[in-house]
Amino acid sequence: MGRKFRAFLAPVLLGAVLCGGTVTAGQAADMIIGFVEMKRDARYTKRRSFARYLTQALGRPFVGAEIALKEVRFHAATVGAAFKLQRITARDGDDLLAKVRAANDSGVGLFVVDLPADLLRALSDGSKDRELLLFNISARNDNLRQEYCARHVLHMIPSDAMIMDALAQFLAKRRWRKVLVLAGPSPRDGAISSAFTRAAKRFGMKIVGRKQF
Repeated sequence: MGRKFRAFLAPVLLGAVLCGGTVTAGQAADMIIGFVEMKRDARYTKRRSFARYLTQALGRPFVGAEIALKEVRFHAATVGAAFKLQRITARDGDDLLAKVRAANDSGVGLFVVDLPADLLRALSDGSKDRELLLFNISARNDNLRQEYCARHVLHMIPSDAMIMDALAQFLAKRRWRKVLVLAGPSPRDGAISSAFTRAAKRFGMKIVGRKQF
């Protein structure tokens, strides 16, 4: 998880320099970036599938953020900036919003957000009147880019629709046009299944059956 995460966080950090304005020669600027997460996040429980593979990432991405900070030190130094990471761990939605607002009041304007979609939406709604940017790194729900799109939320990962489009294109390229869909019982499973159904229709796939998995 750390390697994959730091690969796209580095450009975020460099972009933070640009967002933060210019720094004059010889002037050091500490840029504090908030890392927002929940103390208890069901997405990181140690669930396993029947094949014994982990169904979630190996640990939280905060370690990847720390590594990314180290890897961009040279680039930041060329413009006289230094990045620091402020970890913000919340107990619930109210605590989340209060802590992000407090960090923003203290001067933090950039937040890397590792939250489920519902909490990301709540944070987005509760911070829309503030000067800040939220970088979504883990919520793939399509509606975050549709009816719940917000100008101060930047999505750093592909949505369900994007991933399923890519999968359908791959299947079409291999001429595997008949598909059996296996869907799990959770709401997220249903959302992913729906995204694939739309992609399959778009790229000429034929869904021959559906089974609970």
